[in-house]
Amino acid sequence: MLERFRLFSRGLLIFLTTLTAVIFITVASSPLVFRSLISPLHLVKISGLNVSTLMKNYLVVVNYLLNPFNNHLVFPNFIQSSAGLRHFFEVKQLILVNNVVFLCGLICSFFVFRSASRSKYWLTLKRSLLFLIVIPFVLIFLMFATDFNQFFVEFHMILFRNSDWIFDPMRDPIINILPEEFFEVEFIFFFVLWVLVLLIMNILINRQIKKELSLNNSMDISITR
Repeated sequence: MLERFRLFSRGLLIFLTTLTAVIFITVASSPLVFRSLISPLHLVKISGLNVSTLMKNYLVVVNYLLNPFNNHLVFPNFIQSSAGLRHFFEVKQLILVNNVVFLCGLICSFFVFRSASRSKYWLTLKRSLLFLIVIPFVLIFLMFATDFNQFFVEFHMILFRNSDWIFDPMRDPIINILPEEFFEVEFIFFFVLWVLVLLIMNILINRQIKKELSLNNSMDISITR
């Protein structure tokens, strides 16, 4: 029973740490994704703004969401409604909670992996990881099995208890440069990155297991001699 609890707790720790890490990386790297989509999504034509101005406005969003000390969201070239500001504030709160969980998970993971190296818990960590790798694949399947618009709507309905996320382009024209296609690419980037992180961790754990087994075999041979 205790061993099962340890396996579950380590699996949960890996899940939360990798999930929150990938969310942070996805948001922090989103300006690169946004820049690459300006031309394909015809955002210059839609907004009437040049590329550098579009980037300036998007970076205002990212800085507001990631910087815990930035409490004011003011776009250089777009008006904003009180409902729109409330939604961005709610997103900011979620991201700040995510980042706190990520930092705590990173610290806890350090001590867990130190314990694993001493107590040989690498195999239990590997089992947890193999189970977790299935989760992003299931979510990717659900995203592509349904219409992305439906997936996107249900995603917002789960996270938010109001309709502030439904932007009126007349009151919050920032939404014109943040079309659904942009968020679809961001979701795909997030899931692919999550799978890659879990696979890399699996490779590193396999190497550690081989190292432990090799060391144990060497010790057994020495004792036999």
